[in-house]
Amino acid sequence: MGGTGVHPTYDNYTAGNNYSETLRLEYDSTKTSYNDLLAAYWQYAPDPTEPCGDPAYCLRIFTVTAEQWEEASASVAAFAKASGSQPSIVLYNASDYTFWKAEEMHQHYFQKTGQPCNTGKVLQSRR
Repeated sequence: MGGTGVHPTYDNYTAGNNYSETLRLEYDSTKTSYNDLLAAYWQYAPDPTEPCGDPAYCLRIFTVTAEQWEEASASVAAFAKASGSQPSIVLYNASDYTFWKAEEMHQHYFQKTGQPCNTGKVLQSRR
């Protein structure tokens, strides 16, 4: 997501085009709430208090609706209050960007390789 070019590939998405590796999550709001998804995000995301190094891997939340924006903003504020530290995360309106599907070799990566994407470690709860 984001970025200034078209059809980014694994080889060119970091070439100064400001793309982010993203996950497009579709969910049934009758079974789980957006706030529940945000709670899972904070629990499993890399340490949100660490400064962003590689722009492709910065923590970002792309919202779809004004309600999601408000809930995500409140969630960021609640995290900052609870942790005593401002998270290095930015909110974006998803409608301002094109979601580019990853190349086939990156689709279902874990199922194909048995390895988590990029981090080289299994996500673990920070509880």
